[in-house]
Amino acid sequence: MIAKIFPVSSLTQLSSTLLLMALTGCNRNSGTAGEASSEAAAAIAKPAEISPHREVVSSVDFTKFPTPEKTSRNSASAVNLSFSLPLEDASTVKKIAEGFEQELARQGWQPAPQAGQEVRNDDVQCRYYRKQDILLMASIGTSRGFQAGTQDVNAGLFLIGQMDLRSLPAFPGSKTDSATCSALKQTSSAKIGDVRKFHTDTFAGLGWTEYRRPEIPGSERSAEEMDTEQSFLRNGTSVSFIYRQEGGSLVWFSRAEVMGQELPLPPNSSGVQLDVSTPYLFYTTPLTTEEIFAFYEKALAPQGWKGVAAPKPDGGISKYFLFSAEGRKDWSLSCLKDGAKTHVEFRTAK
Repeated sequence: MIAKIFPVSSLTQLSSTLLLMALTGCNRNSGTAGEASSEAAAAIAKPAEISPHREVVSSVDFTKFPTPEKTSRNSASAVNLSFSLPLEDASTVKKIAEGFEQELARQGWQPAPQAGQEVRNDDVQCRYYRKQDILLMASIGTSRGFQAGTQDVNAGLFLIGQMDLRSLPAFPGSKTDSATCSALKQTSSAKIGDVRKFHTDTFAGLGWTEYRRPEIPGSERSAEEMDTEQSFLRNGTSVSFIYRQEGGSLVWFSRAEVMGQELPLPPNSSGVQLDVSTPYLFYTTPLTTEEIFAFYEKALAPQGWKGVAAPKPDGGISKYFLFSAEGRKDWSLSCLKDGAKTHVEFRTAK
């Protein structure tokens, strides 16, 4: 039974869980096919209804999910689990897939094949599961091992959340080349500016906030390079677009994912820069420093964080706060008053 397939092993945090997706033969961004009907898409998720991040990530605890013996490169976070192990025989991939399915069923997850293309063979297993309106993907594939002549099996579980990209309005006249709930490839003869404006207007109408990656000193990107990216945020769920020219057509790839850690963002924020890996958040808001502090007090209190005013560091900061929680690294909240607006930086304390 499940205990024989998946005796529990300890998990070691790695710096990145994306290694699996580079190695396995089935990944979230290469969905090919079968668009679900509008009814099926609506049954999975409505883009205007995204639950708070803590509710989505509490649907599964990857840090306690049982894994096979003899695994390596183990990683578990709030939004995914991945590991590798030697390919012992042709049934290894299938056994891991069956073990995932049994344990997920025990935790209340049911198969959701309408979420995207499913693959089931000796080398690759790619399946989707749903608990209420939250989606999860299991991906298992083989790769060349570290030792010459050997092969590894790379397995992962990925929390997709509630966003179904297929239920979003499509750019008029565009063609969908491939589609799953969390990854689309679309093509059009339109100009990039028109497509970007369409996506900006669509997500704004659904209550999402547009953001961009922070600029790293010394490696600033040109305006043209920045035009190839577009991202939106709501309740710890991110939807990103990458644009490129292929022949005479504009092609864009979109991806939906649940962030490993939500950075609270007040409504009506503008000029948002976000990097979850740091993590780092910068934006401009019409709120006063007192209103900003009150917002973070309320947003972080359920997770045990407490905020206090702190001495201002150098750099013209108007107000500086620290949020602390036992056993966790502090957050810093810096506010710089600028007329009727306030510039805000929220990040892990230096």
